Amino acid sequence: IKKAKEILGLDGQGASLMSMTMQQIKELKPDGNYTFQRMHTYKAGNPEYVKAIYKDPESNKQARYFTLNNSSEGLYLPGRESKPVLYNQDLLAQRPDDIVCYVEGEKDCDTLTGLGFLAITAGSATDFSSYMKHCKAEHFKGRDVVLFPDNDDAGYKSVEKIAEALLPIAKSIKQVNLKKAWDKALPFGMPQGADITDFIGQYKELYNDDGKEVILKMIADSVKVEKKSLLDSLFKWNDILNLDVQTEYLVQNLIPKGGITLLFGRGGIGKTSLSMQIAHKVAEGLPFGELQTIKTPVYFIDFENPLSILKERVEKIGQSHNLYVWHISNEIQPPRLDSNKWNLYKELPLGLLIFDTLRASHLSDENDSQDMAVIISRLKELREKGFTILLLHHTPKSNESIYKGSTALLDLADHCLGLEGLKDDDTVEFDSDNLYRLGVRIKTRYEPHHIFLTFNPDIKGFEIAQDPDIEKMQDIYKLLKDIQPAKQKELKEKIKEDLGYGEYVIRRLLKKGKGVYWTVTEDKDKKGKPKTYLCICVDTIYSQHKYINPFDTQKPFNTNSHAETTQNLDNSIYVGDLREPSTQIHKCQKPDGEEIILIEGEL
Repeated sequence: IKKAKEILGLDGQGASLMSMTMQQIKELKPDGNYTFQRMHTYKAGNPEYVKAIYKDPESNKQARYFTLNNSSEGLYLPGRESKPVLYNQDLLAQRPDDIVCYVEGEKDCDTLTGLGFLAITAGSATDFSSYMKHCKAEHFKGRDVVLFPDNDDAGYKSVEKIAEALLPIAKSIKQVNLKKAWDKALPFGMPQGADITDFIGQYKELYNDDGKEVILKMIADSVKVEKKSLLDSLFKWNDILNLDVQTEYLVQNLIPKGGITLLFGRGGIGKTSLSMQIAHKVAEGLPFGELQTIKTPVYFIDFENPLSILKERVEKIGQSHNLYVWHISNEIQPPRLDSNKWNLYKELPLGLLIFDTLRASHLSDENDSQDMAVIISRLKELREKGFTILLLHHTPKSNESIYKGSTALLDLADHCLGLEGLKDDDTVEFDSDNLYRLGVRIKTRYEPHHIFLTFNPDIKGFEIAQDPDIEKMQDIYKLLKDIQPAKQKELKEKIKEDLGYGEYVIRRLLKKGKGVYWTVTEDKDKKGKPKTYLCICVDTIYSQHKYINPFDTQKPFNTNSHAETTQNLDNSIYVGDLREPSTQIHKCQKPDGEEIILIEGEL
């Protein structure tokens, strides 16, 4: 609405003046590199409305609705005032005996309608749910319905839910096997996400035929959908082995895709700054330090920050066309999770939802398990829809190692991350030398992981830092080289004397460095099974510090070219380009005399 006012030059004026022409609707494209694609009219709407489709170069789509202005012919008002109806719903009454073809989108409807079929759609899964809520599927009563799914998981899941909703109402429900028809009729495999419009387009091009007879054959061969028993709906144990699913992370090892992550830390430690940095990296598909990300739309739901502070942080972080901020100053404010408007979140394209903060996102009592159960159920519903959720949350003043509020939050979260400062006695707040730990605390359904951070005042954000234990283990390694082989008791005493570490720290470091800096052997024949420590000897035999791009088309990769190989000291040939700016190859000798090669970097 704000953008419509800008186009019409109506800043500060009422929405009743915002009548728009078709040309102006085409200009009202979403932020980013979106272009207008097409328009679809829902004639059964009360009042009639249109749906405009916009698409960016990466084929991401967004839709906007406009209502027909009954007082001005050919003009539209931004928004949809009607309850959702079916596209082509008016044809159902006109053709009471025809088979009803239900497809996923308006474009597919137009394709089948152009061939003489009765095709309808709600336009989206969300709008179908709204249609069912208001109309109870009365238009399908006593009708034969054939479902046409798109060729992807979302398509098959969508028609499964539609079939389940229509089974008690329709006369019959059948589902076509579009992939089978495609593989039979076309000489190449069916792409992921392809639909009936894609099939007809390829069929026409190959056979110079409109494809109507093939569609009739599909409908004749369609399989009847039966109501599933409870047992049929369960996973068989062995079938799980064949599922093509795996754990993915939007931020490598830290934020699992499709999970609810609770990020807690004391007030003022930098949770908002860190989450904004992460939001920007995920939105652009850029690495966060050395951690890889998966590019996806990000929605930062901001209940707390003043707009001036928000602007300052955005200036520091940089531009993004795939990151959206839903701020409390927006004309449509972000709905609280315990309000009746919380369903608005479902209308967003799937992506990463960041709530800053969980406490500010509702007005309920965070210490009351019953109140929190409502919040939890709604967040889980968003997760099951396909969103990844990151909740920023505080800690009690008395304990920074635990989150604040009801234990029901622990049941909610799939993954808990803590952000905490590693303080010394003379630590100064937000000093650039301070270390912070970001990692799993209390609970995770995934793999535990942690990283270390430093705060950079220049960017008012965090940077990934080296594990402080590395320097300590290197000090122990140097000490061990002078006294090896060393019994555990002897080594511990030497570490305490020379390095000043306490018993707990020593035990932890010796365990952490095992197999990396030293080997440990036990004498099982002696009482107490005494342990002996020996350094893993490392000598560098090759080093390169030049970055070479292995995908450079001006310099083809050739493993047989002498120019592409390096002669090492042991007369072996190193083949291939080194991708890291600093890569080293070491010859390592283990205590038992076995020699191994250690490569630091990536080939």
